[in-house]
Amino acid sequence: MKRNILVEYTLRRIALVLGIAALSSIFLGIQGASGYFAWFIGQRLSPSLL
Repeated sequence: MKRNILVEYTLRRIALVLGIAALSSIFLGIQGASGYFAWFIGQRLSPSLL
């Protein structure tokens, strides 16, 4: 009985860590893509605005 609780606890912790890692990578990926897009547009528009 105690072993099942320990296994369940361990699996829940692993799932939590994987979930946090997945959400972090998605969030940081969106932020990085947005930053690159803003930089790229700034590089392309700056010469035409001058």
